[in-house]
Amino acid sequence: MALTPDPGFDCSTTIDANGLKGTFSCRGLLKGATDFVATLRLTTAVGTFPFEHRFKTMGERLTDVKWFTEFEDPKGEPLSCAAASCRIIQNFTTGKDPLTAQAILDLGRQFNRSNDPGLDPVAIATVLQRMDESNHYHYYRYDTREDATGAAVYWLVRSGKPVMVISLAGQHGPVLMGFQGTFGTYYDDPGNRITGVVVEDPQRGDLNPQTQNHRPDISRSAGFQSGQLIGLDAWYGEEWWLRFPYPASIKMPDGSSRNIERNDGVYPTPHWEKKFVILVDDGDADNPPDREGRVKFR
Repeated sequence: MALTPDPGFDCSTTIDANGLKGTFSCRGLLKGATDFVATLRLTTAVGTFPFEHRFKTMGERLTDVKWFTEFEDPKGEPLSCAAASCRIIQNFTTGKDPLTAQAILDLGRQFNRSNDPGLDPVAIATVLQRMDESNHYHYYRYDTREDATGAAVYWLVRSGKPVMVISLAGQHGPVLMGFQGTFGTYYDDPGNRITGVVVEDPQRGDLNPQTQNHRPDISRSAGFQSGQLIGLDAWYGEEWWLRFPYPASIKMPDGSSRNIERNDGVYPTPHWEKKFVILVDDGDADNPPDREGRVKFR
C-alpha cells in the first residue's frame, strides 16, 4: 500500500482470515484537513488488481453534526442529556435518526450498571452499539481533566467521530466535536497545543423559553447547536464542564442522595468516582460495550 501525500511514517494493510475484508492503518495520526489517496493492490489467484481509496482527514472540527435537544417535552425532567447526545452521535455516524432522546433513554436504562437516574457510561456505550453495530464506543477513565481532554481530542481526530464527555460532576454529557489549536501525529507529540474545545450541548443549545427554568443561572446560546468554542480556563474551571470529577453520589431534586457508582461487581470500587470519564469510538469490536476501553495509545 502507498499513501499520498507521504505521512512520514509507516502504513500497512491487514487481511481478515476469511479473506473477504481487511483494513489499513498507520503508525501515527494523519495530517488534518488533507486529501489523501491510498493506493492498494489486491492479489488473487487470477491476478493483481490495483485500486484507489480517496479520503479527507478532519480539520479542527467535524462538520454536519446535527444538534438535538434533551427537552423534547419542555415540562419533562432534565434526564435525557446523554440520550440526546447519543442521538447526535447516531445521526452523525450513520446518517439515520431512528429514535428520539426519550426513546433512547427508555431503551438504554436497562443497560445501566449503576443507579444513575439517566444513562451511565455503560448504558451510553451499549445503546450506541445497539442502535448501530458499526459503533464501537467504550468509556475511558482519567485521573486529571487535562488527560481526559487530551485523550478526547486524540480520539476525536483518530476516529473522526464525536466524543461524549461526562461533565457537571457526572450529571451531564455534552458532545465534543472539535478543538482549537494544533494536534500532531501522536498523543504526546511535543507540538500538541490545545487551547479550547468545541462542543454541542443538548441543554444549553435549547432556546425554548419553556425550558429556561432548568438551571436558569447557566447561559444558553445558538452556538451550542452548531459547536461552541470553550476556552480551557472555562472548560477546566466551570462547574458545568470539568471542574469536578465523577462523584460517588449525586443530589436528587427531592434533596436525597443517590449513589451512581458502578455496582455490578465487574470492577473494584471506587471505579468512576474521582475520575474524568469520556466515551469514544475506539474501533475495538472484540471488547463488549459494557467493559472499560482497553486500547493503549501512549
